[in-house]
Amino acid sequence: MFLDLALTNGDQILFYITALPFLFWAGELQLARQLTSFMAFCIYVGNAVKDAISAPRPDWKKGVRFVGGSGSDGSSTDDMEYGLPSTHTINTVCMWLYIFYFYASSTSYGDGISVYWNTWRSLHLQLILCLILAWCGFVMYGRLYLGMHSPIDVVVGLGIAMLLLHVYVTVDDFIDAWMTATTAFVPAYQLAFAVVLCWTYPQGLQRTPSYNYAVYFTGVCLGVVTGVWRCPHHHSVTAAEAIKAVRGPMASVGAFFFVGRRFLVGLLLVLALRAASKEILKLLVPRIFHVFGVPCSDHESTKNPIGYNVLTPMRLLNYAVVGWTVVEPCFDLFEWLRI
Repeated sequence: MFLDLALTNGDQILFYITALPFLFWAGELQLARQLTSFMAFCIYVGNAVKDAISAPRPDWKKGVRFVGGSGSDGSSTDDMEYGLPSTHTINTVCMWLYIFYFYASSTSYGDGISVYWNTWRSLHLQLILCLILAWCGFVMYGRLYLGMHSPIDVVVGLGIAMLLLHVYVTVDDFIDAWMTATTAFVPAYQLAFAVVLCWTYPQGLQRTPSYNYAVYFTGVCLGVVTGVWRCPHHHSVTAAEAIKAVRGPMASVGAFFFVGRRFLVGLLLVLALRAASKEILKLLVPRIFHVFGVPCSDHESTKNPIGYNVLTPMRLLNYAVVGWTVVEPCFDLFEWLRI
């Protein structure tokens, strides 16, 4: 059962919607912000390349499909996506290696290229890196084992992941400075950027769920930027240190209960506002299109769709609410409950 979950859901939206809030609520604010923007970047690029190339998945009859939890009932959308590159590989490698880089560069080991040399000199870092590489290798092998990707898909995914990682680490501090800027109109700029990303996404030979994944995380990043801009007092260096002082060491019983309380309360609020905003957006977005005379329709449930797909702005804004809830209302609630 664990193997099923790990191989099929190791980098899905459900994972990120829980893992990234965990980092925010645990007080790892800078890492959470930078990882949010980086994963939005990786998910967008990976899925955009996949749809731009439109290379089909391998027809491997020998692939072992764990259908019990991910598709025996037809609920899985994995087979609807194209194969090249493996986005599981891209997302897993980028996420865990960036966490390693962030840890190594923030604990007096230096940043940039010096992380390589200091890792070579530190047994502690070597052990951590070996564990991360083993996990990434397990995920990559899992994609082959399941028959979801060919070796070339995984190799290209690994190459793209390393390229994205080395590009991002050169600008991560600048991006974090943008995310924490109090300059007026930052959310408006971020919204315009998100719309441009959704507008310029390449169209595959046929409709796939890949575009939706890119929209979801673009929306999450928009919401996080908006929430941090609105409540800088929750996300300053001082605020992070205050949370860590109350939490204690991450690998402690006190931290387990501290973060556990926050996680349970915060996740309930996130799910509630996500569900409420989804219903509100279903009513508002089509009416706004009609007011401005813009033709639109639901392209997924209408046989003859017209105009713009009304689901795209709904999904973008719905997940923007998710990102905003994580960094503003949840922190307000934690403060009120004193947890």
